[in-house]
Amino acid sequence: MAKKIFGKNVNLDLDETIKPEASALIIVDMQNDFCSKGGHYDKCGKNLDAIKEIIPNVSRLIHHARERGVLIVYIQNTQSSNGAFLSSPAIAHMLKRWKDESSLSYTLEGTWGHQIIDGMKPQEGDFIVKKHRPSAFVGTDLDMILRSMGKGTIIVTGVITEGCVESTARDGWLRDYYVVVSEDCIGSSSPELHDAQLKIMKETYHFVVPSKELLRKW
Repeated sequence: MAKKIFGKNVNLDLDETIKPEASALIIVDMQNDFCSKGGHYDKCGKNLDAIKEIIPNVSRLIHHARERGVLIVYIQNTQSSNGAFLSSPAIAHMLKRWKDESSLSYTLEGTWGHQIIDGMKPQEGDFIVKKHRPSAFVGTDLDMILRSMGKGTIIVTGVITEGCVESTARDGWLRDYYVVVSEDCIGSSSPELHDAQLKIMKETYHFVVPSKELLRKW
């Protein structure tokens, strides 16, 4: 039930916060380069086990969200072959720090690695937002889409927990959205960083809950 705070109706429980007509399911970077064998992460030797574990959960959540009329927004990390999106001095500094010489060659638009993984493809009526920075709100029309569609809640899923998932959740919070994180629908190649970030999320955002809680409410 909503409560009056500072003269505004404020949702304090999960039921009100994730009403289908007010919510958008955000699927961050579930792309072959991050999630699939033969993709960029796999070639870099990163452990994909935890990422693969969330795929059935995310797929199930998408299916039920569509059935209930929840807006579906896919986020696609997108780079260009000439490195234009990663060529600023500040970004170049981070690439050197990460010692990842292949960072300019992942999620290149038009490649298999850029595509959303099989079994989770967008359907008619879904939105696809291409981003060039960790946050899906930076330099994109995500905020305009959500506000135009009357959505005040974002339900964040995808990869990587401590990277693009966290950046997108935080930017949504800073833009006055209710932020719900589905904890068994986010993943990382680093269990330590995933656990640390999840702990921070639970202290920061409105709700961090397993997907079964969302399905039960819907």
